[in-house]
Amino acid sequence: PVGTEILADQPGPYGKTRATISTVRFENLKIDLLLKIERIEGTPCLLINAGIRNRSDRKISLGQLTMIDLPKANTSDAGASWAGQGGLQDWVLTGQHDDYRLTRSFADLLKDNKILEHFGVYRKDGAGFFLGPVGEPAAYIHAYVASDTFFVASEMTPVVLPPETLRWGQQIALLFEPPRQAMLRWVDWVVKTHGAR
Repeated sequence: PVGTEILADQPGPYGKTRATISTVRFENLKIDLLLKIERIEGTPCLLINAGIRNRSDRKISLGQLTMIDLPKANTSDAGASWAGQGGLQDWVLTGQHDDYRLTRSFADLLKDNKILEHFGVYRKDGAGFFLGPVGEPAAYIHAYVASDTFFVASEMTPVVLPPETLRWGQQIALLFEPPRQAMLRWVDWVVKTHGAR
């Protein structure tokens, strides 16, 4: 690791944020990987973004920047998953995807293995979150949720990064609010930042 930088009082559509940027340097590859996490003051919201800095003297081609990757459970830890205590039958995936409304149990989800760009994951007692892209439209989000893995990446193909430049992927918001409230905030946010896209 190279270190961590704290940026306070950053402006945003829902008020000031406090950002933490952590950098990991790969000296042999001449690249830095960055992870930026922001907390919006007065809201139950986190912003996450991944970046890559090309420190070499040649261009590089990007594939994807992974922001969240909770690995599959260890076989010695049977039943462990991102869902924590309780069973997956207590969780529902909800949102809007392509041309259909998505409200499904994880039993249904595991049959499809869908890759999503925005969705909510909620338990019967109301615990959960809504996830979706926000900020400047830089890339599409590919997220995959299953019983034993939770993965979110910013799709960067076919971006070429020139020497001595930094590229951020797509910022995502994690909204820890009830589904309707979170989705309304996200839609309003996308209107403010994404325009027609």
